[in-house]
Amino acid sequence: YDGLSAGTGDISVDPKLADVAYDNMHIQPDSPCRDAGDDGVVEPDWVDMDGQARDDGGGVDIGADESYGEWWPGGPNVVVRVSPSGNDSNDGSSWALAKRTVQAGIYAASAQGGEVWVAAGTYYERITLQPYAYVYGGFAGTESLRQQRDWNTNTTTIDGGNGGSVVVAQGGYRTTISGIDGFTITNGTGTLYVDNYYGGGIYCYYSSPSISNNTITGNSVDHPGSTGDDRGGGIYCYESSPNISNNT
Repeated sequence: YDGLSAGTGDISVDPKLADVAYDNMHIQPDSPCRDAGDDGVVEPDWVDMDGQARDDGGGVDIGADESYGEWWPGGPNVVVRVSPSGNDSNDGSSWALAKRTVQAGIYAASAQGGEVWVAAGTYYERITLQPYAYVYGGFAGTESLRQQRDWNTNTTTIDGGNGGSVVVAQGGYRTTISGIDGFTITNGTGTLYVDNYYGGGIYCYYSSPSISNNTITGNSVDHPGSTGDDRGGGIYCYESSPNISNNT
């Protein structure tokens, strides 16, 4: 905070949350939040985000989690795989059980905080990013580690079919914690807002995802008869601050 006086018990240091990027808000055992709360405001029947008692015997913790000394691993809580030969009724837990559409993979990963690994091929759909889901293309469909993918060799295309923006990110802070990486994004025609079309390939609206290693090509917001000022054939960002790197 800035310009405010610190109250009793306030801290301004790293709370040592397990992994905010994947919605893991547990505090680590060495967090300064541990045993630093005010026991006097805690009712006997209060529990934390996991249903555990708020006081572990050493004082209540600051925040939604009560630490009982467990170390929480970082990284994705789940990896959901998507393949052109998959089926959305699958859970995506392996390449043999891959989902078929990128959007189904995003919903599944977002529910737990994780990654979507998408095998090479063309996916005819338009997608909306969701909080705590990071979408990666460039897989051959055999990898066990994300670092094994090659998006230059294993071309992974999302084709919007000229039906609107191919990728949409909207919804404020939570959708900021998301990303798309390693895709060819094509045949987008933008999102209509009032009289204008925006973001043929990618449209960010009050959202700031990570956008990396993509080829954004063949998109347009040129609509005959449009009465407004169409903008952003490739990418358009409104009130957003995405991290955009290494795209073509």
